[in-house]
Parts: sequence; structure tokens; C-alpha cells
Amino acid sequence: VVQVLVLTCIPIAAAFTLRGRKKAAVVREHTPRANWLISFAIGCGAGFYDGLIGPGTGTFLILLFLQVFAMEEVLASGTAKLVNLASNVATLVSLIATGDVLFLLGLPAGLCAMAGAALGSRLTIRRGAKVVRIVMLSVLALLLAKMLADVLG
Repeated sequence: VVQVLVLTCIPIAAAFTLRGRKKAAVVREHTPRANWLISFAIGCGAGFYDGLIGPGTGTFLILLFLQVFAMEEVLASGTAKLVNLASNVATLVSLIATGDVLFLLGLPAGLCAMAGAALGSRLTIRRGAKVVRIVMLSVLALLLAKMLADVLG
């Protein structure tokens, strides 16, 4: 059921990515309490998705930050990295507590992820919103291909 839901959401996310973000005036319509509640809901949803499926979490976070809070693309990308990091740290703590961590696999993977994040951050800062949009669409296409392969295979 979740795979079908994600398969449905990916083309919608791609359409929103191609459309661009909302106008900045939309942000002023949210009260501080509404911002808190919306942020909490996004955090819960992203954490659930990240724990259940994983790939594409950052892309969905960027899209939500662009559409819901009308953030600028580079700010949305950086914010998504922090939220994704928090989710990954929570997962790591949980798995260490249960003894379910393969350190020989996880440590090199974590180091490579940090190197990729550093490279991606530098590229985003230098090239701006255009690169964020291209990477988001690429990730969505790869995620769609993977999910289709899982469902059909």
C-alpha cells in the first residue's frame, strides 16, 4: 500500500518541482502556532517515511519546504539536510540500542554520505536553485524507477 502511495506521489512531486515554489507572501499567512504544527506534521511524516522507505526523503522535504513555507531553493535544501540528519541520528541511536548496526558497512557509508553532502552543499551554494531543481528531478526519476522495479519485480 505504501509503495503504491509513493508511486502516486512521485509524479505529483515532480510536477510541483517543475512548477516552482509559491510566492513568499504565503508564509505571512501562517501564525506561529500553525508554523509549529505544520513543522511537527512534516517532521512526523518525514521521519515515518524515512524509517519505512528511506530513499527520497530529502527530496520530499525540499518540496514541502518550497511549497508550504515558500522557502528559497537553497535554504530549503539546507534545511532538509538538517531535518534528514536528525532523522538519521535518531535511527542510528535506536539501532545502536538494539545492537543492529553493521559498523563495517555503516562507517564507510556514513563517511561517503558526508563527503557527498559536502560536495552537494558547495555545488548548491555556487550554482543556486537551478542545480537543486535538476537534482530533485533526477532523484525523483531514480526513485520512481526503483519503486516500479520493486512493485513489478
